[in-house]
Amino acid sequence: MWASLLEFMAHPALLVEENGQAHVVAANEQAALHSGYPLALLTDLSWEQLFPEMPWSTMALLAGEKVHTFLQTRAGQSADVWCRGQKISTEQRLWVVLFSPLAEEVLFPLGEENDTLLLQAVEALLGAWDAPSLDAALQQAIKGSLYFLQGAWGSVYLADTPAYRLKVGVGDAADLPLILPLTYGNAFSTPHLYTPATSDDSVFGMLVRRGDTPYVAVAPLGTANERGGLVAFGFAQKPLPSTLPKIAMTGVYLWRMIAYFYCRQRQANHPVDVSSVPAALMRHAKEAVLLFDQDLHLTSLNPSAEEMLGYNAAEVVGTPFAELIVGTPTLEAAVQKALLQSDEAAQVLETRLLRRDGTEIPAEVRIAPYTGAPKETEGVLLLISDLSKEAHYRQQTEALMRRAMLGDVLASFAHEVRDPLNSLSTGLEWLAFSLNENTEATETLRNLQAEVERLGHLVTNLLDFGRARPLKWQALDIGMVLKGIFRRWQRRFSRYHIDARLHLADNLPLVHGDRLSLEQVFANLIDNAIHALKEMREERFLVVSARSVMENNVTWVEVNVVDNGPGFDEETRRHLFDPFFTRREEGTGLGLAIAKQLITAHKGSIEAMSYPRAGTVFRVRLRAAQPIEETRPSNGIQHPDR
Repeated sequence: MWASLLEFMAHPALLVEENGQAHVVAANEQAALHSGYPLALLTDLSWEQLFPEMPWSTMALLAGEKVHTFLQTRAGQSADVWCRGQKISTEQRLWVVLFSPLAEEVLFPLGEENDTLLLQAVEALLGAWDAPSLDAALQQAIKGSLYFLQGAWGSVYLADTPAYRLKVGVGDAADLPLILPLTYGNAFSTPHLYTPATSDDSVFGMLVRRGDTPYVAVAPLGTANERGGLVAFGFAQKPLPSTLPKIAMTGVYLWRMIAYFYCRQRQANHPVDVSSVPAALMRHAKEAVLLFDQDLHLTSLNPSAEEMLGYNAAEVVGTPFAELIVGTPTLEAAVQKALLQSDEAAQVLETRLLRRDGTEIPAEVRIAPYTGAPKETEGVLLLISDLSKEAHYRQQTEALMRRAMLGDVLASFAHEVRDPLNSLSTGLEWLAFSLNENTEATETLRNLQAEVERLGHLVTNLLDFGRARPLKWQALDIGMVLKGIFRRWQRRFSRYHIDARLHLADNLPLVHGDRLSLEQVFANLIDNAIHALKEMREERFLVVSARSVMENNVTWVEVNVVDNGPGFDEETRRHLFDPFFTRREEGTGLGLAIAKQLITAHKGSIEAMSYPRAGTVFRVRLRAAQPIEETRPSNGIQHPDR
């Protein structure tokens, strides 16, 4: 629920919780983009995993100040950033941390007054969740939203058949109608802005023409699948175009808050009849919701519960608790306790439940009594959250951390081994020079030299794979790069009797790239093709072609390296770019892994297709630097992008 708040921020933003160890509990898309982590993995990372050179204690000490530090991305690279943290909840120990890459600091300077308003808005909206009632929560949430939107007033209408009724109004909104027809829900399925030029005779159309706020924006409360009302905001000046999407986001956020308060009423055992829970909330809640009567027989369950546990509602209504919810003995004891103590707060247990098919799922179960008349328990409410995804993400994060540590160890090992290998190579060369050419030791020395050379090649590849190479970006002519490789490799083609051909399309666009890296990629692909061909007895063909292709309105330069070698099977294709996977006895298994790493750094793609005993195609795509018609100036001179 917090992530939708952070999306209002122009900067990458994190919500950090101090709970023993500082960790991320929510983030926005900008933070995911700059860190390289998907939102699902970014959540629950510790502070030190993202900012290893800035201890949280120091960050907290410098609250509100702009601090220079380094962001550790998922790829293991360090990015210079400015950071600023602000504590927004003392009770929950929550902080909002904004960070900005140095290159973007000119565009979005941290510490602006606008950012301060946004932090105040986040603090108000977060505090709304702790309000004593839904009305108070909505009042505070609308106040916080007005910070974001810079509006004069805001209001919430909830669906209450046969009309929408005004639930909350904040600010100078005296002329707001108390009731709106339900037909307004169809009119505002998407956000809409009323201006003085609006000519319709609707309530909001008349409001902008006679009120002090000549602009009114209206949006649905909720999502397309679960719509429960309307939100409306008034503005003294015409709002920015980005305001309408923010109001739509506000409607989704407020709907989640309403759902939360209904669930909290159940868990806290407020004297509210369970029939007052809106059917839409039961139907669309992500958590499994099950209701049991005083005899602990199931009275109802929602679709999420059916999906999670594998039962159909028609089959299991009336089933005893012990037959339906199979978990630990502690779970059943907690349910019995909820029946006996109607004033008891919700109990929260982590356990493993059995689905209908016998499979286990890790789950968090909230158990609370619900009552009708005061002090009279009517039954028990269960809210079940499936923790399978959280466990999976945690395992993925741990695996990624182990792989990152292994990469550091390998890079360090390769660096340490390089010097002894150089000494061995030098010593063997000196021995070979000193010995008579006809001695028996000469062949042994040659074998040793070959092995040392192979190890040196492996160490070089390990270092290339394990460290981020600085790339020198420039506008490149891929055709010239490929021609250079072909010139240098003509003798190898002749030695192995390979008919090698290069086909370059006319008007081939330039690409943004690092020349040395791309030369390494294509040289590796051609070298692999030569190794696949040199043992063949039939005719040997190698064709390298380059052309421009258009896909999704993006121009690409596509390079295909094709040979008529023995090819490989589907199992090999799936592992072809995995580190240390190779079919060559003398290979290191890092060449293609490095090639993929370099092409990914160029925001391109590389793939392999093979036809056993018929040949192999490696396809590389790189983004064109500029439109085709601009890549060849009329004077014949190649220019980089302007």
